[in-house]
Amino acid sequence: MVSRRISFVLMSVAVPLGACAGDDKCGVAAPDAVIADTACPTPDVAVQEVATPDASCPEVSCPTCQEVACPTCEESPCPSCPEVTVEDVPEDVPPPQDTAVTDTPADAATDLTLPKEGAAYYRLYATEDNETHIEVVTVPLALVDFAPPAPKVNLGPMPPPFPAAVAWMFLEAPAGWDGPFHASPKRQMVVVARGLVRVEASDGTVVVLKPGDVAMTDDVLPSKGHKSTNVGDGSGLLWIVELPNPETK
Repeated sequence: MVSRRISFVLMSVAVPLGACAGDDKCGVAAPDAVIADTACPTPDVAVQEVATPDASCPEVSCPTCQEVACPTCEESPCPSCPEVTVEDVPEDVPPPQDTAVTDTPADAATDLTLPKEGAAYYRLYATEDNETHIEVVTVPLALVDFAPPAPKVNLGPMPPPFPAAVAWMFLEAPAGWDGPFHASPKRQMVVVARGLVRVEASDGTVVVLKPGDVAMTDDVLPSKGHKSTNVGDGSGLLWIVELPNPETK
């Protein structure tokens, strides 16, 4: 009946023959812990110490086979104690892990998002009251023979002519960088190359720019502007393309 005996020694205890007086799982308080021999029909399993008061048969539960063996009478379960129900969990199964993954910090909530297909960008613009707002602009694309003999690709905005660029540059914002509200110094197209940038317009709209996201900053003076914060773990890297002002197009 019993295939293996595991012995634990805590102290020298005289254990007379008799019935098991119970344990904490049986509802009997246990002032002193006694660790005794036990037999478990399943080899190589962890056993749980159970404290018993004045016990002649201190019992130990086996977490795998769900049996309780009395180390004195070698009966399972001990005839004087209610059977202890133990969850049947194999020893080699790891405990469940919290698999929830947060891609962005809690302060990186966003009111708008860009579509996952096609071409689109965030546009920061000002109304007549100089309030800055944010909208999502979809760019029309068309299949064109852009670089023969390479296969055709979708290109936009369509139809041409394409907007001209005045200059381009890289901007790196260190970790924790937080800029106050300001108007954009120029009309710009901003592409996030690395990091997470939280942008809040003066009207309270918030977007979070992730790598690959594009934004146009049309909220030049005298607009109330926007504030930008690096909410990523490290530095943020932006590619900025300066555009001509509307009156100089």
